[in-house]
Amino acid sequence: MEGKKWIPSDSIEESGIESDRSMIQRANNFLNEHLLPLILDDPHSVDNVVIIAHGILLRRLWTCLMELVNPADVHTAPEKQFDLAVVAKPAWSNTGVTTVLLRQSRVADSRQPHTLLHGWSITILDIDNKDHLANVSRTRGGIGNAAHDTKQKKVDRFFKRKISP
Repeated sequence: MEGKKWIPSDSIEESGIESDRSMIQRANNFLNEHLLPLILDDPHSVDNVVIIAHGILLRRLWTCLMELVNPADVHTAPEKQFDLAVVAKPAWSNTGVTTVLLRQSRVADSRQPHTLLHGWSITILDIDNKDHLANVSRTRGGIGNAAHDTKQKKVDRFFKRKISP
C-alpha cells in the first residue's frame, strides 16, 4: 500500500491492512503491558524511556496516552508555542522526535475527573523535532541504494532477549 492514500476504516481489515481499531488496541496493549508498569512500579526510578515506532502508530499511542491523564494536566513547555491542533494530533516526520515529561504530581486534585493516571501530568517539551539531523547528509543515491555494511548489526541485537523457561 506504499504511496496509496490511507483512510481510517474498519472495512480495510479484509485487505490485510491493519485497522485503526487494531492500532488503538495495540497502543493500549503497549501502554498497559510495558510503559505503565515501568513507570507505576516505581515512579521515581525511571529517568528516560524511548519509544520508537512508525508515525501512524505513534499517533494512536499519543491519543491513548493523553486519555490516561486529565486534559487540565497536559501542558506545553513555557518556551514552546505549539498549535493546539498539532498537540491534539501530532504527526511525525521520518526520524522526528517528540519529547514529553510524564510525572506524578505532589497532590492529585480530587475535583478533577478520575483517570488511570490521576495525579500525573504531561508536559510536552517538543513535537517532531529534527535538530539531530542538522549535520546529516543523505548517502549518494539515497538510502535504498546504499551499499550494505557487513559490520552493521541487526536491530534485535540491541535488545535483551527473553529466555524461555
